[in-house]
Amino acid sequence: MAQNSIQKVTMSNDKVKIKFVPGCFDHFEGTQEELDALIKEVTAMFEDKSVDEIKEMGVIADPDDLPPEILAHLAEEFFNEDELEDLVKMGMPRRNLQ
Repeated sequence: MAQNSIQKVTMSNDKVKIKFVPGCFDHFEGTQEELDALIKEVTAMFEDKSVDEIKEMGVIADPDDLPPEILAHLAEEFFNEDELEDLVKMGMPRRNLQ
């Protein structure tokens, strides 16, 4: 299973704290200032929010509306190799990582 960008979500008094996995931004193609701003923006989206508030912010995506590349990426995040092979046999494209 691929490593997620968010390493740990902890709750204290129903508030959420996000920590990023070391190296999760290694392929970020921007300046350090842009990366700092992105991290600050993502963190601000969730800080001081309860789990219920975060759930309300969520959007349910219809898989039929997602591009095949996104579906392939999601599959690699959530399925093991045997399950992925079954999905490929059913017609899901396999991502070619460089």
